[in-house]
Order: sequence, then structure tokens, then C-alpha cells
Amino acid sequence: MIKAILFDLDGVLLDTEYYTLKIKIDLLKKLNVEINDDFIAQLSGRKFSDFIVEELSYLDNIPSIIDTYQMIAYKDIDYRTLEKENASYVLRKLKEKYIVGLVTASDRNKIKTVFNQLGWHNIFDVVVDHDFNFKSKPAPDCYLQAMKTLGLDNSDLVVIEDSRTGILAAKRAKLKVIALTDDRMNIDQSLADYRIDNLIQLLGLMEVK
Repeated sequence: MIKAILFDLDGVLLDTEYYTLKIKIDLLKKLNVEINDDFIAQLSGRKFSDFIVEELSYLDNIPSIIDTYQMIAYKDIDYRTLEKENASYVLRKLKEKYIVGLVTASDRNKIKTVFNQLGWHNIFDVVVDHDFNFKSKPAPDCYLQAMKTLGLDNSDLVVIEDSRTGILAAKRAKLKVIALTDDRMNIDQSLADYRIDNLIQLLGLMEVK
């Protein structure tokens, strides 16, 4: 029986996945990094600094690359303009019946800004973010920590993800996954147990009226 729903942030609750992915790709192209569909699939859903260090360690001056990305992607951003359609409504409806959690590669400062702008302070019962210093997705560590914090078994939870790396992280933690589709990006979501086209459909799937 499902007791808790764990949400990814970027690409699921916020349209930042598409927004920041374009910035990452443009920046890497300027550094003469070869970009293809498989590369984009690996990049999507991972924190950019971790991806650079782990996958592109041959690049010169990595700290400067990361700083440049942070300056472009997160300077004075208004997350209210990037909220996924009906995200706040769906979160509040689900909270009436379920424990609701956030599991994200984003850092705590960004999450604080998002919560302040969207009024999400009292929604999430658990937040696992990048500041826990776990291995990034697709490692399952973040989801295992959420389960441990909540004191629940994997059969008690379902995860809402969008990226291949996020879905893989949840499946490695032996969790059921509902994938939110996005036609703008060619993302492999074949490992997900279910797919939805929008967040409102999640209410029907979880039998919330």
C-alpha cells in the first residue's frame, strides 16, 4: 500500500530541466564537447557540477566552467514562471492523503528560493537534496535516505521522475516509478512503471479527488 510519494524537482515540479539543459548544452558546445542523444540522456537529471567532474574531467579549468553555468542559469530566476502546470494544486491535494517528499540534485539555497517564491514550505515531509553529499543520481543513495528518514519500506513509496538518470536511481532503490513525459526532449523512460502526460493525471492514478 502506497503511503508516500517522492518527487524530483527539476523537470517534474519545475520546468527547469528543459530550461537549464539548453544552457548546459550551449556552454559545452562552446568548449568543443561532442553532443549527441546519448550524451544528453546522461546529462539530464544530474547536477551539472557532478557531471562535469565525473564525465568531463579532461576539460581545463572546471571550477570556472561550473561558476559560469551557475551565473547564467540561476541569476535572478523567477521560479513562479517555471512552475509546472498545476504543480502546487496537485502537491496540496496529494498531501491530504499521502506523505509527500522531495528528492533532488538541487542544492539547499536553490530549494529555499523555490519554496519562498512558490509557498511550498509546509508541503514536503522530507527533503533530500544535494547538500547531503551523496553520490548523484543514477546512484540510489538519495532515495534510500528518503526511505530511511521516513521509516518506510520500498513497497510503501512511489517516485515521480522525468529523466533517465532519476528513473534509474529510483529503480536501483527498488521503488515504483511514475514518469512525467516531455515531448521536447528525447528521454528514455522505458524503466518507469507508469507514465503520465501531466501532473493532474497523477491525482487520478493515486485516486485523489
